[in-house]
Amino acid sequence: MVSTELVLGTMGQLHKVLQSSSMHASLYRSIRQSDFRAVELANHLLLYHFFPLQIRLVINLKIMSQAVAFVTGGTGHQGGATTRELLNAGVKVHALVRDPSSKSAIELQRLGVLLFPGDFDNIPSLKTAVKGATAVFLNVSPVISDTEREVIHAKNIIDSAVASGTVTSIVYSSVTMTGKHERFPNWGPDYPLAWYWLNKAKIESMVRGSGVKCWTILRPAMLMNNYHQPTASFMFRDLVQRRVFLTAYKPDTAMTLVDPNDVGRFAAV
Repeated sequence: MVSTELVLGTMGQLHKVLQSSSMHASLYRSIRQSDFRAVELANHLLLYHFFPLQIRLVINLKIMSQAVAFVTGGTGHQGGATTRELLNAGVKVHALVRDPSSKSAIELQRLGVLLFPGDFDNIPSLKTAVKGATAVFLNVSPVISDTEREVIHAKNIIDSAVASGTVTSIVYSSVTMTGKHERFPNWGPDYPLAWYWLNKAKIESMVRGSGVKCWTILRPAMLMNNYHQPTASFMFRDLVQRRVFLTAYKPDTAMTLVDPNDVGRFAAV
């Protein structure tokens, strides 16, 4: 936690340093006018070379306080974790929710998230939610009844981000082994849930080709919360009903598991 005295003291020092140099006069004016782009440029090109750590910290805090992230799946495990990490870092968060009166939506609002009603099929609501955002956390779920819907949702989100003109970064949460799926034993059109892996690969390609300045692809493994309710009832029905874990893996097979909170920590970096 940075004290008020430290912030005021270091900002005063920064003002004196900038005012004493004609080279930095325009930068000084920009900082006083809260021009985000100039501050960001100063932070990356000048401050790390000319100013002490305390001053750089103040400028970083200023940048973070003006950043806005649009988090998809904010009421879910990965999106919720990402939202909390961003808020803790001082980033403003926008989230799209189907029902703003739901318990999970109300909790997001309590944390300080700006909610927008809508869904991933509603492009106008997406464009409204992403307006003013500088970053997007992309997390779309498979739809078993309509296997193409996941890709459509991702395209709608990416297109809305690009159209905003303000988004410079997209972080996509894909899944482990994407891109290597064609090397799976017996891979082919009849491979179980082949569409699942193909969809992830398509979305990764869409993110790379979006034209957005910066993009990051995370490939988390099996999420630990899959063994907890309510997800466990879908993923491992016998585990819930009979307390029996049925799996095709051998007893000595090593499982790759990850906590969705850790996904949030990496996504928010």
